[in-house]
Amino acid sequence: MIMMFDLSFTHFNLLEGTFWVACAAIAFFIRRRVRFLPVTFRYLLSLSFILFGMSDFVEVYYPISFLDHGGEWLFVWKLLCIAGFISCFFWYLKIRFRKK
Repeated sequence: MIMMFDLSFTHFNLLEGTFWVACAAIAFFIRRRVRFLPVTFRYLLSLSFILFGMSDFVEVYYPISFLDHGGEWLFVWKLLCIAGFISCFFWYLKIRFRKK
């Protein structure tokens, strides 16, 4: 028997926001394992994760989708966070392949 979980929009966004904030904590405290990454990199990655998680908490407070009319500001917020992730990804690739 398969059990289905019925997550509402609010509960899903709360779980998702918590997940992204946890990712921020992991990215911030990973310095002992990944010593070749600069501190600025970890700060930018952690900040991007925190802001992305906060956008989910804001979606709970203002129940509007970023795809709905009036939610363009939330769409821009999420795009800026994704731009931070993409820049961190390319920065990581640059650092990683420069080491070899």
